[in-house]
Amino acid sequence: MDNPQENYTQVLLEDIRSQFKAFGENLELVKEKGDATHEQVGTLSEKLEAVKVKTDATYEKVGELAEDVDTIKVEIISINEELKKNTHELAKHSELLDEHTTILHEHSEELRMIRYDLKEKVGRDELKALENRVLRLEKLTLQSSH
Repeated sequence: MDNPQENYTQVLLEDIRSQFKAFGENLELVKEKGDATHEQVGTLSEKLEAVKVKTDATYEKVGELAEDVDTIKVEIISINEELKKNTHELAKHSELLDEHTTILHEHSEELRMIRYDLKEKVGRDELKALENRVLRLEKLTLQSSH
């Protein structure tokens, strides 16, 4: 064993074994990390699938909301048209109301004047008394002239 060639081969073999052992240990670490990464990818895949399901549900809801918005738009257009018609009718009624108000003011003034005139006129009883007085005066005048 004192052979230098044999010693050199032994040392070289020992060095190669040591390197293979280190390589094997590193390979085991890489395998463990790969397994952990594979597990994380599986978890992420499950989460991604859940997100996809929620996204699909969200798109479906957005589609329903878009249909609802379209329906609301049609209803708003209909309401606006009805509002325009009612506004036009209201304007016509306002004009009529203004005209009637003017007429009522005119009639009120006429009634005020009639009331005033009626207060100035002689009542029936007064008229009867005046007629009787005139008749008496006429009789007296006729009797005096004969």
